[in-house]
Amino acid sequence: MVKSSTMSLARRQAQAEVRMQTHTYKTVGKLEIKADVYREDDARKRPVVVWIHGGALIMGNRGGIDRRVKDATLAAGHVLVSIDYRLAPETQLPDVVADVEDALKWVHEKGGKLFSADTDRIAVA
Repeated sequence: MVKSSTMSLARRQAQAEVRMQTHTYKTVGKLEIKADVYREDDARKRPVVVWIHGGALIMGNRGGIDRRVKDATLAAGHVLVSIDYRLAPETQLPDVVADVEDALKWVHEKGGKLFSADTDRIAVA
């Protein structure tokens, strides 16, 4: 039973055209802080999962998204937003937190128009 369920998800992913767009959600000085948005190539309003990469706040980036998370999120019919944030030690913790908060605010305020997000349904991973 698990096998057929897995194959069904794989078939759905193979059939769905996924597009990725990069957006700047915040600018600090001359630094643009970006987010990659992955979604099926349609205009249907979809729930959102925001991926905050790991790396102990000192390394990593939005491109390091876990493939299992990406595949499962898209297979479920959700939009996936993978964000960058400024890293320590060059950036102090309050500013890192502000970047993440600003990213979530951006998804909520702009996601509906920019990538057909259902901004009443946002989760974080």
